[in-house]
Amino acid sequence: MLQLPPIPRSILGLSDIEVERVEISYNSEFIITIKNTQKEVKCKKCNNPTEPHGHGRVIRLRHLPIFDHTTRYRVSKLYRKCLILA
Repeated sequence: MLQLPPIPRSILGLSDIEVERVEISYNSEFIITIKNTQKEVKCKKCNNPTEPHGHGRVIRLRHLPIFDHTTRYRVSKLYRKCLILA
């Protein structure tokens, strides 16, 4: 894979992320590795604050083409633990 210079997150139209790496794969796909930077996430059950609790598997999401190239995001799912219900 060919690594490209970093791109600003504003171009992607996403908030609370950090672009870690941008690559072009051998089959001409843009692979954009992103990291979630959201600081505060509420519990889905009790709406109280949560804390980070590890990472899950890497997910590849398809996005709109850029310059007629298929574009995919690579992000590892961030698990969180409720401070009250734990």
